[in-house]
Amino acid sequence: MPMTDDNRGKQEVTRLRQVIDLAICFLFLAIVTLPTVDKFLGLDTAKPRTENRALATPPARPVNLEKIIDYPPKFEEWFKDHFGFRNRLLKTYSRLNRKLFGIIKQVTAVKSDAGWFFYTGEDIADYHRGRPPFTREELDQWRDELVERKTHTEANGGHYLLVIIPNKSTVYPEQLLDWMKAEGETTTRADQLIEHLGGNDDLNILDLRRPVILASRNERIYHKADTHWNDLGAFVGASLITESLAEWFPQLRPLSRSNFNLTYEDRQGGDLATMYGVKEQTTEVTPILTPESGYAYAVTDEQNYTDLAGMSNVTFTSSDNAPIPRVVIVRDSCTEAMLPFLSDFFARGVYLWTYQYPAEAIEVEKPDVVVDIFVERILQHYKPKQDKNPAHPL
Repeated sequence: MPMTDDNRGKQEVTRLRQVIDLAICFLFLAIVTLPTVDKFLGLDTAKPRTENRALATPPARPVNLEKIIDYPPKFEEWFKDHFGFRNRLLKTYSRLNRKLFGIIKQVTAVKSDAGWFFYTGEDIADYHRGRPPFTREELDQWRDELVERKTHTEANGGHYLLVIIPNKSTVYPEQLLDWMKAEGETTTRADQLIEHLGGNDDLNILDLRRPVILASRNERIYHKADTHWNDLGAFVGASLITESLAEWFPQLRPLSRSNFNLTYEDRQGGDLATMYGVKEQTTEVTPILTPESGYAYAVTDEQNYTDLAGMSNVTFTSSDNAPIPRVVIVRDSCTEAMLPFLSDFFARGVYLWTYQYPAEAIEVEKPDVVVDIFVERILQHYKPKQDKNPAHPL
């Protein structure tokens, strides 16, 4: 029976549907398998995004039942940070949001007309308005936590120094967008905490806010397109820390700018420009401080302390003939720029990226001093004894 035009048309439609279905299947398989292929072949050429948090490290092979139970969530945390084409997908997502919808990644960065970028996450605008203030109970929790940290450090043979780094928006409030500015004089949580700890004379606290603000009047000490201070700001912070340490270690000679050369380079925008989606289009003149005689310290590759206190980023340094034998630095990303200026003073330095007090690591190290450093904005959300080790983005 000869094929009619109608039957012929139906066959063509059927074949077309089959081709489309087959193409969809191949596309689905490609989408599913490409991330795994990328892990082995490194096909993703996109540069990693600046996230200013330590990406999760692969969990250690479980050796007992407790480790086996902990392994799946740790593996999932690692996989989320390292799956194939992650860099390309995040970059594309950010660009599409910005160009098509005018959406900046969770509105975590803003840019002023003068070209200053500021972080808006973690309710930082409310922080500068003093909202909400600490309760008396919260202040007591912080005091008890810090006293316990100091007591534990001393029980292991060391001194304890707490260092508070100012927010960029604390140092440059005049550069903020109007909606971010506080109206009149406000009392921040850092102000409350310092006042509350005033009665604890045995707590050694170095509040860097005022001296850093004073230093900012002479030269720009924070990056315009990054959350963090530049070399000039980090040098101020490191100098004040070494001055405090010299009270316990008189042989320590604090830093001097006369021993450093200052140069300038045009560099691409930092973490805030990345959040805003304009990293490649943003450059700024960046000050670079280098010691005339070079650095004496070296970064060493040693055992990882991840399993001791949930830390995902540990840096070890060593320096011959340093004035302080062993130092543990509890820190976040704001300490990164200070590391070169500080490490020459430590025969052994262990930098632990965490807000949680690393008691087990300190018991292993038996440091001569623990320097506990954090940026003031963590006071808005971090709760002592409750937050295991919050993954603050900056």
